[in-house]
Amino acid sequence: MAIRRGFMGLPIASIILIGIVFLGSVPQATAETLTFKCLPMERRQKWFPSPMLRARYRRIRERGITVFDNGEWVWTKGASCTI
Repeated sequence: MAIRRGFMGLPIASIILIGIVFLGSVPQATAETLTFKCLPMERRQKWFPSPMLRARYRRIRERGITVFDNGEWVWTKGASCTI
């Protein structure tokens, strides 16, 4: 006995419709405000020539610990460039 194509389309369409309804009803995440304190432990600076700008720029790398007001902490790394 052959399965009709129209018979299989209805269950597939209903599964897709139910999935869209459930995915659309997920509440949005709320923003949380945390205060923190950065404790730098190491800072490295290097000067590099920049032929396009005809100047030198400074690259700064920092490592340290960031402590949040709820007691959590994290190791941090950062880099920035200045002319």
